[in-house]
Amino acid sequence: MRSSTVSNKDVAVDAGLWMVLRYAVYTLLMFALTTSLPLILQQENIAAFKEGELIEWCQLILLISASGILLYGAFTRHQGILRLLGCLSAFAALRELDTLFDRMLPVTGWKIGYLIIVYALVSVYMDKKAIKDQIRDFLKTHAVVILWTGFLVAIPIGQLVGHGTFLKALMGEDYIRDYKRIIEESLELMGYLLILAGSIEALVERGKVEDERWR
Repeated sequence: MRSSTVSNKDVAVDAGLWMVLRYAVYTLLMFALTTSLPLILQQENIAAFKEGELIEWCQLILLISASGILLYGAFTRHQGILRLLGCLSAFAALRELDTLFDRMLPVTGWKIGYLIIVYALVSVYMDKKAIKDQIRDFLKTHAVVILWTGFLVAIPIGQLVGHGTFLKALMGEDYIRDYKRIIEESLELMGYLLILAGSIEALVERGKVEDERWR
């Protein structure tokens, strides 16, 4: 009994250390990202923030990575909630490629990505009994907090702070349209990095739940 207690404590300590390490990596990545933005502006000017350029490709990589992690967790751990989140991230990635898809598919354009949402909703409906418990468990994790924070930074904050009307009112005659693009794209990039971090934590959390059930 005593050895079992010690073992459980050791597992908890190891898990805590790994969590601290992961959060340290996320923090370093965020610092690296924010400090690199001025350097990018100095070297490439506004061009890096335009459609199809460096910042957009970085956003795309982050979203595709998050989607891949979540969908991997969905199919290996049979978790409908991860499949839903992975589909939402995949939809966001496709939305970032709106210009490309509008050229390739003149009729539907990037809106063909809504098929991903339809698939996600159908999957949720087909698995509605199990997914209720999964959602309840997921809402207790810290992964949901990181994912929600990433969403808030990328969408409402990124869109509202980077909104032309707001910046015009703030800057008056000093307003330049490029400011809008830089602020909006920078905040989206930071939000997507948080979404990637939240996706990693979601996979880790689901693994912990499975381990607990098998003990």
